[in-house]
Amino acid sequence: MYAIGMVIYGVPLTEDVNAIISEFEESEIDDGSWFEDNEGTCGFTTLYSGCADGLVGYCGVRLTEDFGTYDYFKLSDITVQPTEEQKQEALEKIAKLHPKIKEVLLDVDIWVIWYTS
Repeated sequence: MYAIGMVIYGVPLTEDVNAIISEFEESEIDDGSWFEDNEGTCGFTTLYSGCADGLVGYCGVRLTEDFGTYDYFKLSDITVQPTEEQKQEALEKIAKLHPKIKEVLLDVDIWVIWYTS
């Protein structure tokens, strides 16, 4: 198992978001707050991580191909920027998130999301 990273524009799926998603999943009230689709869970694209305590992922758009930690790279070499279309797509996805999740989101930005093989 090794770490893999990808650069996204949007918001990461944080511990705070994980806690809310867990609340939705464990709730006895089926109000549609918790759901899974082809992308992942509750509006987030989920990624495999064999060592994470919760879900790993993001809400937004992917900007780069994956890179493994066995690769050497300088952070200054990651100069990718989202297009206006990608920004709009990410913001539309984020706008669809549950209001309770929106309350704990980090800023919309360019992020490296780490997951495992």
